[in-house]
Amino acid sequence: MEDIIRATRQDKDRMVDILSRAFKHDPHVQWFVGSGKSRARRLKTLMEFAFEKGIADQEIYLTTDKNAVAIWRNPVQAGKMTVHLLLIYVRFIWVMGITKIRAIIQLEQAIVIRYPKNQPFLYLWFLGVAPEHQGEGLSSQLLKPKLSSADKIQHSTYLETTNPVNLAIYARRGFEVYDEMVLDAQAGTTIYFMRRAHQIPVVLA
Repeated sequence: MEDIIRATRQDKDRMVDILSRAFKHDPHVQWFVGSGKSRARRLKTLMEFAFEKGIADQEIYLTTDKNAVAIWRNPVQAGKMTVHLLLIYVRFIWVMGITKIRAIIQLEQAIVIRYPKNQPFLYLWFLGVAPEHQGEGLSSQLLKPKLSSADKIQHSTYLETTNPVNLAIYARRGFEVYDEMVLDAQAGTTIYFMRRAHQIPVVLA
């Protein structure tokens, strides 16, 4: 993975900033953080939670210029618990509120049942590029090594998106929509579940 590096705790502020700006208008994230004067605080807390989860599982990667970040996770296993992660869990619940936490749990349950059972796979949780560096190929730089690894170990890769623009972007990388779920009928927000089967290298005779 020479084109990407693992994040360290020293990268937290930069990574939280990138994710917060990259997902500021994302429909799924908007559903999480809502509106009002506390929106910015909830957005930052969400991305801090994502960072701590990625660090705990050692599955958060940066481009070498640190202008893009990808967080991978296993959505069907709890993973490693750390003091930092425990603290952000508590803060996450406090900032989001019990009502929203219940809704988040229900949503997570509806999402998890769409993953394969008893079959290992890779799961892309977040991929964000600093807005001023979008269009420079950084998302491809982040994805290529992990997708190549998935092919070598014959694992499929899964992700979700609520932004229809992303469908074509991920399709060019071998992903296809295999399911959909309405997240917010009033806002017209749909979650698109995408999957990429592992690719078999073509061997030329």
